[in-house]
Amino acid sequence: MTNKTRFLSDTDCGPSPVIFEDLGKLRDDSDLGKCAFFDDDFLCPTTYASATAQAGNYTYQDTSVTITGKGINDTDKELGVLQIDVLDTDNDEGSIQFGVTNQWRLDRTAGNTSKVGYEVRVVCDELAANETGIMIGMVEGPVATALSVDNTGEIKTSTSFFGFRGLATDPANLDAIYQDTGASAPVTILANAAVLVEGTYSKLGFIFNPYDSDASKAAQYVVDGVPVAYVNTTQVATSTFPEGEAMVPFVLGKTFGSGTSGTVGLDRATGFMYRNAVQG
Repeated sequence: MTNKTRFLSDTDCGPSPVIFEDLGKLRDDSDLGKCAFFDDDFLCPTTYASATAQAGNYTYQDTSVTITGKGINDTDKELGVLQIDVLDTDNDEGSIQFGVTNQWRLDRTAGNTSKVGYEVRVVCDELAANETGIMIGMVEGPVATALSVDNTGEIKTSTSFFGFRGLATDPANLDAIYQDTGASAPVTILANAAVLVEGTYSKLGFIFNPYDSDASKAAQYVVDGVPVAYVNTTQVATSTFPEGEAMVPFVLGKTFGSGTSGTVGLDRATGFMYRNAVQG
């Protein structure tokens, strides 16, 4: 097993080393049955139909919203791209979950202690107030039957979530949040954790590591390859954290009152989940 040297900057196409330390080892561990691992650059995506399980994923699209591959790539900035497009009517929504069911969990409990990482490289063309909101992380799906956000961009009550989300009032600044399925409001770990720029790619992700020797870093929110916020072991143990909840990696784009033709582009999505007691 060899560790790959990363030649690209942390804002470029490759998965961030802080989450995915050794891609070769991850792929080998997946082959050996130690972890689940996916890495999609979206060069050959399907054209998704709303509220339908297809190509191993599940999507939701409001009327006229499309989720399909980009027509041509700008190879200076991206390779394959999956676009959530035509977010052009008040509260239009489009989302994709990677997997048909909720097979993922963030857990430190006996018998289910697992290291988990997930990251998406994303771009949006409309980020002014009341235009296009983005949510990225783990959610309690399926997205087709349990819509994840309300019309302000907030995660809906009684829905497990861990990741980033932008509100209608300030969609360019994403907060690092989490919420348990029994909660009526999210816990904000860091407001404005990710500052997005229209037309510029950002990488948003996290690593949940029960084996980290630093108890203050049980989970780390990562922006462009740099940890920006942390969840400690005490917080993970509270009833507001979605520990042990069934979730799935996902991305959502939602237009608000001033959006005209919002597009959320995904250049890459990568994730892993180790088996119990395998530290990775």
